[in-house]
Amino acid sequence: QPTFCPVPNFFYDHIGAQVDVCDLDEKQPLQLGEFQVEHAEVGHSHGGPCTAYRISDGHATLAYLPVVDYRDEASRERAAALCRGADLLIHDAYHSDDEYPARQHSGHSCPLHAADVASRAGAKHLILFNHHPMRTDDELDAAVSALSDRPMPIEAGCEGNEYSL
Repeated sequence: QPTFCPVPNFFYDHIGAQVDVCDLDEKQPLQLGEFQVEHAEVGHSHGGPCTAYRISDGHATLAYLPVVDYRDEASRERAAALCRGADLLIHDAYHSDDEYPARQHSGHSCPLHAADVASRAGAKHLILFNHHPMRTDDELDAAVSALSDRPMPIEAGCEGNEYSL
């Protein structure tokens, strides 16, 4: 488990999760109870593909783009298509906008790329997450402020926040 990964390994018995592993087919969404889960490979992450998710109950939609690095325009367009009209988009923003040019193709994105995808998609709210662990609150506030011209609310996600859709 990576040093800064806050997500538990759900394969451990003490977590108590039921885990079913299956192959994903982009042409066939998953139906999990009342939720439809769509997925698409939208970029790269640490040498492999990044799978993004769109979860909808027919009334509200959440899109989740973890650990993603857009290596081409087609990847960005696939991400925007998957996120089209999402009520809430949660997007990787590990690097700062200033750091990204020197670290592109490292498997992570930046706030500017997240806001670009959210704008293209017409997302209603953008949460930047997966910040570099050494990023300060002031740096996160500055990153959000730099995107204040965007048509949707943008904020840096933080532990304990809850969102209603």
